[in-house]
Amino acid sequence: MNRRGVLLPVLLLALGAPIHAQTPAGCAPMVPASASPASQHGTALWDYQTELSLSTAQVDKIHSTYDSFQKKMMDNEQKLRGLSQEIAGLVRQSADITTIRAKMQQAANLQVDVSIEDIQTGRAISAILTPSQRKQWADIQTQLRVQQGAIPPPNK
Repeated sequence: MNRRGVLLPVLLLALGAPIHAQTPAGCAPMVPASASPASQHGTALWDYQTELSLSTAQVDKIHSTYDSFQKKMMDNEQKLRGLSQEIAGLVRQSADITTIRAKMQQAANLQVDVSIEDIQTGRAISAILTPSQRKQWADIQTQLRVQQGAIPPPNK
């Protein structure tokens, strides 16, 4: 395999991971899959303040939690770009495979940290909601995902 053939997977590894992890069962993520263009709402939980009967205090806490998450994600994206450049440089220099592997492992570990932070943030935001609001939010997310064709309609 030539260097270009090696570099592409390395770059995909370092930069290709989605920022938002799949949400485990029981967790209500803060941002559902993108809404269809016909949707009258945005895609963030706070866009459904009226439907979910969110208090101002809840919205403020959700915003604060999400803003903190976004800052961490921006920092981590920058770190991943730097690691990707380092890996690319190591490959170009025909560096020792152990060195390349270590740098790739560092990038992979950062991606795991990003996914864990995403899950923790989703859980923290879910904890701000009442049980009834969590149920309503899950129903809204299901409707949005069905509208965009991401999942089949639920059996009734």
